Parts: sequence; structure tokens; C-alpha cells
Amino acid sequence: MRRGDKAYFRLGDYVIMPNHVHTLLQVLVGHELSEIIKAWKSASARMMGQHLGRSGSYWMDEYFDHAVRQERSLREFVRYIRQNPRNLPADAFAVGCGSLSAAGVRTGGESKSAAGDTGGTVEET
Repeated sequence: MRRGDKAYFRLGDYVIMPNHVHTLLQVLVGHELSEIIKAWKSASARMMGQHLGRSGSYWMDEYFDHAVRQERSLREFVRYIRQNPRNLPADAFAVGCGSLSAAGVRTGGESKSAAGDTGGTVEET
């Protein structure tokens, strides 16, 4: 997930679930969300295939994204991402954050989000 952070996008909070991913990111100028998602899916499928000893498709072709244009929406998406795995055992998911979160994305709204004015994207695959 972190490969490309600060080069193609700014990564915010994310959660990797057993069968899908939620992530908050801000696509940087000159780059496209579709290319970032394609690269993530390709790299992760290769790693899963090596780990499992098999090849093939692991991801659905489509993904779902939402533009974030207001601080309130940003806080709601961050809260959703953080709460999504609450009913799973701790070893069934991975959570993290990248440079966007370090730049000031907070659920309490105590600081200005880097994505608040420029538009971020929440992606679900």
C-alpha cells in the first residue's frame, strides 16, 4: 500500500480486510486513480500468488471510489475505515496510515486536512 506514497498519491488511513480493502488517499497532480489501483492490484496479486503457490485473479475488475470535498465527509470516511474491522479477530486484518494522515487528517477535526480542500478519494476494492 505504501509504495508510491508521496510520489503518486498521499496515503491516509487504510484497512486491509480478508476480502477487500478500504483506503483514503489523495491522488497527486499528473496521476490517475485507475493507474494507482491497477498497480496495487497487480503487485498484491503477485505477492499473494507467491505466498499461496498459485496464480490467477484475486481482485474484482471494478472498484468503488468517493470524492471527499468537505472536512465533515473526510472525518466520516476516516471513522468508517477505522471502525470497519471492529467485529473481526485482530489477526484477520491490517490497519495503517501514510503521509496524508501524518499531514493532519484527524477524526476529531482538530487540524485542517490536506485532502479537505483539494479532494481526496476513498477507494474500496
